This record gives sequence, structure tokens and C-alpha cells, in this order.
Amino acid sequence: AAAAATPRVFAQQAGQGGLATSFYEKGNVRIRYQEIGSGFPLLATPDGGLNSRISNWQTAVINVMEVFKNEYLHNLYRVRPDFVHSVSRDFVRTCQTPMLVLPDDTPAHAYQTAVDVASLAPNAEVTVYPWKDPPELKARTINRVRAFLKAHQPAAA
Repeated sequence: AAAAATPRVFAQQAGQGGLATSFYEKGNVRIRYQEIGSGFPLLATPDGGLNSRISNWQTAVINVMEVFKNEYLHNLYRVRPDFVHSVSRDFVRTCQTPMLVLPDDTPAHAYQTAVDVASLAPNAEVTVYPWKDPPELKARTINRVRAFLKAHQPAAA
């Protein structure tokens, strides 16, 4: 959904070229973002939850900015601290948006939550777990992400 809405939403306030910071605001939501790369827009979320920062990409398990720099226009963002990123099980059951779940098992990304989301969402796909190591498995996971994004990219208007 984010990828599909990105061309319309971020085009409202996107700047031209460079790494200038822009803002998208709607109601009490304010998103700060930078555009990097070229191609179809991809809204990518850096690790960190409410402490998410653009600089987090440098130490992320998959540096989306680096891996997909030649395939997608990236919109990195930072949200206000009052951003809520949890949803109910009922919402997940009715969510028609395709999603790819990469299960993890850390305090911030509980394995059971990933399993629940993958089981409840009607259009969810899930990668193997663990997917970070060895490097060959991580590379296969990145290719799986690439295939998922290509399969669910909206047709050009």
C-alpha cells in the first residue's frame, strides 16, 4: 500500500534532486523524508521503531538504501514521536495489502508476532527463519524481497 500510494502522496511535497529534506503532513501526522536513488518509489522504514532515523540504514541487517539504490526511488523518513505503529488482529485479518514478513526473534521484533501476522493476513508471504545468516541465506532473502517488490509493483498509468 505504501509503495502504491507513494507516487501520489510524496509527489505533493517532493523536492527536485539532491538529498534535500522534505515533509509530508496530513492531519497530525508529519513525515520527514529524503529521496535517494531512481526508479519506482519505495517507502522504506529504517530500524529503530519510534527512534527510527535515516542514519540507522548504515548498520541495518539489510541496508535497503544500498541494496536497491539502482532499482527504486527511496523515501527515507522520520515520524513524530506520537506515531502509532501497532494494529489489531482484526485489522491484520482484513488487510488486503500484500506483505512480506521477515521473522526475527529480538525483543523489538518478536518471532511470535511475525508468525501471527503471516498467519492472519490474507495476502502475506513469509521468508525462512532465520534469514540473516549465513550470508548465502541473507542474499537469497534479499532476492526474495526484490521478487516480492517487483511482483507487487503497480502497473504504470
